Amino acid sequence: MKLNVFKFFNTFKFEELLLIFFPLLIISGPFFSDLSVVFFAIFCLFYIIKKKIKNLVLFNYKFIFIFWFFCFFSTIINYSFDSISLKLTLKSIALLRFYLFICFIIFLIECNKSILKHIFNIVFFILIFLSVDSYLQLIFKFNLFGYEKVDPKRLSGIFNDEYILGSILFKISILMLYTSKFSKINENYILLFFLIIIEPLIFFSGQRGPFLISVILIMGMFFINYKNKYFYISLIYLILLIGGNLIFNKKYNERFIFDIKENLKYDNVIDLKNNEQKKLNYSILTPSHTQLYASSLQMFYEKKLFGHGANSFRHKCKDYNKCSTHPHNFYLQMLAEGGLICFLFLFGFFCYILIDYLKCLNSILIRKKKNLSASYYLILGILLIFFPLQPNGNFFNNYMLVQISFLVAIYLHERKETTS
Repeated sequence: MKLNVFKFFNTFKFEELLLIFFPLLIISGPFFSDLSVVFFAIFCLFYIIKKKIKNLVLFNYKFIFIFWFFCFFSTIINYSFDSISLKLTLKSIALLRFYLFICFIIFLIECNKSILKHIFNIVFFILIFLSVDSYLQLIFKFNLFGYEKVDPKRLSGIFNDEYILGSILFKISILMLYTSKFSKINENYILLFFLIIIEPLIFFSGQRGPFLISVILIMGMFFINYKNKYFYISLIYLILLIGGNLIFNKKYNERFIFDIKENLKYDNVIDLKNNEQKKLNYSILTPSHTQLYASSLQMFYEKKLFGHGANSFRHKCKDYNKCSTHPHNFYLQMLAEGGLICFLFLFGFFCYILIDYLKCLNSILIRKKKNLSASYYLILGILLIFFPLQPNGNFFNNYMLVQISFLVAIYLHERKETTS
């Protein structure tokens, strides 16, 4: 056993090992995962200087660089020679590391395809660990680390007072469903593991956004599993378990049904220019979301082309309806902070993924191509992460970008493989 472990670590370079274990760094939190991104960016620059990157991978994904440039440009043109402007400018410059991170991951995987097989092993282990830990917290009210289940409507697992379990489970599950094609495990077992073990946990996490897009993911799974008896067995189990909790468990009924219905009924008063107000007899998601969305749109109307600068919402929104660190939607945040130019880049990328998804679906259903299910799950998962009509975290938050960039890199690699 010791020899096998020693042999494994000697098989790969340091940067390859860092990539294999990167999913572990993601669940460890923002510090080590973001620090690793910095290391990857430095490695990428080192490889460029040493001319080890020969396939012009940087130029293949120049649209990401151009997107970063406009995010930086939108910040620099709003510079006002104060400490806040300096901080925002430095942060926007530092975003370049995610471009180098994405390019370098793609390069590493292209050089050594076995990396994806080992990423599956790590991801599968993570999901098993998170499942055991979270179900212990759900049933016994505390987990392996002694973290208690404080909120009766939500589950946090190893993340303690941060309720991000559902979001993390969803993103890591996408990785598992994709990289499973590099393992020897039957894909039906992977499907059962996701539907019977992971999906209920996404529900019990109480995160309504991740749960909704996970339901859409399952609906999308139907198109390539309509002849799979295991899929129907799992679906019946999910309907009974989740449906039963929604009907008979008061706390989950409140969280997923009552609270949503009541929030939609709230009236909202939106402050307009010249001390005018507009009354809305409804809410978009919640009253808070409605006010934040109004603030982001007002910021956009003020500076339509380039916005107020990356990460500026928290500083500028105090002049409008409601303030927060971000408007809780990627696309509205892009309109407010990056203007129409950055918005079109982000929305264009979503459309690119959507077209790719439709092509993949056509290949499976019409052209009857086989062995595309893993690619299908990856494309659909990425599509849902960038789905415009859902609440999101802060797009420019480092921890958020770590997770998104990693998945985007895997997706772009797969896209290149299937089209070459």
